[in-house]
Amino acid sequence: MDRHCVNSKAADQYAQRAGQQDDIELAIERLEIQWFDELEHHLQQSNNPILAVFLDRFRDKIGALLARMAREKVTGKDEI
Repeated sequence: MDRHCVNSKAADQYAQRAGQQDDIELAIERLEIQWFDELEHHLQQSNNPILAVFLDRFRDKIGALLARMAREKVTGKDEI
């Protein structure tokens, strides 16, 4: 096998793995957004102003937690 063929094969494998990683990251992001939207929807439907304030105040922390949970669900591995 010539060197170009080997390098081409390795490049194809790398591109495939990179594409798979992109697909995984996209799935994680979509799941996180879906969960956050559902949580936000339910909290808004509760008509409880305390819950609305809670969501606003802890939006970033909740998002980070949902992202971690989504990553664990999609990859089957805990991030920590």
